[in-house]
Amino acid sequence: MLAFGAERYGLLGPTEPDEPGRAATDGPAGGARALASLLPAPSALGDPAATPKDVRDLRKAPSTGGGSSPTAASPDPAEALSAADEAGRPGELVAVHGAFPGGIVDGYSLYLPRSYGDGDTTYPTIVFLTGGCGVGGDVGDLACWGLPKRIAERVDEEDDDLLSRYDRLLLDTFIVIAPHMTGGSYEERQFYDQEEAIARILDRVAAEHRVDEERVYLTGAGRGGHGTWGLASRMPDRFAAIAPIRGFLDGVVDWDALAELPIWTAHRVEDDQVPYAESAAAVTRLEDAGGEAFLRLDALDASDADLDGTSRVFTTIATDEGGSWPNLYERPEFFDWLLRFRRPAASGEEPREL
Repeated sequence: MLAFGAERYGLLGPTEPDEPGRAATDGPAGGARALASLLPAPSALGDPAATPKDVRDLRKAPSTGGGSSPTAASPDPAEALSAADEAGRPGELVAVHGAFPGGIVDGYSLYLPRSYGDGDTTYPTIVFLTGGCGVGGDVGDLACWGLPKRIAERVDEEDDDLLSRYDRLLLDTFIVIAPHMTGGSYEERQFYDQEEAIARILDRVAAEHRVDEERVYLTGAGRGGHGTWGLASRMPDRFAAIAPIRGFLDGVVDWDALAELPIWTAHRVEDDQVPYAESAAAVTRLEDAGGEAFLRLDALDASDADLDGTSRVFTTIATDEGGSWPNLYERPEFFDWLLRFRRPAASGEEPREL
């Protein structure tokens, strides 16, 4: 939690280290431990809660049945997750704890749009995979990183008007799911190895909430970027488009599975943790295989770019713009681009635009 407070107040850059051996790969506490003696307590930084106030922690302990008291036994995944009326609160981030196949994924952060309520409207859904600093610690710590952090910051502002298109897209358009992994070694904590657990989470959220299963999008940065490339190659039929940011390609098992998938990837040229060459190599390989050419952009602001009809985008940042990694989640045109794509209902069809 200290890492979040320090970053928020400019004492740490918005970095998410992902190289083996770096302390931050074990979660927020690991990334901040070395600085703990140098920084004031979170309350001294003006952040007494140390985490956004609109993150709710929802746990459901397994029971022995017959109204008996909860036990400490390992929960069944279906029983450990909150019921539909408990696990989602429109306009709030909630932390949902549960047991999943493999024992490494222990829950997820969930956000429902503000206007979510009774009715039959289905919602496009973003699956966000956190960087290394979001691995380990508690499920609620996910609100300190990436897309959940951006949502939590805007929720904290308590602006009910949603006057800007960006706020409407961020807070009132998508269901957002962010799986959480327990702490452990870099090699053993990769999202692309958690296919079964993440599929279970998607199935569970879709069963409890009105997910538009033809409009599920996958994105992540750093560790989550590795996971986005890898998971998309292993379960391409689940996603309508993907957006890997500064990701290694180690987890890709089938490049053909990515051949027709809409992709927006982004990387900083001077990235000293995940080499820019990784994203450049992916783009080259996909283009050489005969896929659509990537539209090259050299700035995060793509508001003037001609994105209509473009299903492949490669953002290259050669300046200090935006911090240590290209934060596409600050750009409304990125979310607009995602919404253009719908996964085909029939197997074998190419992803189609709305």
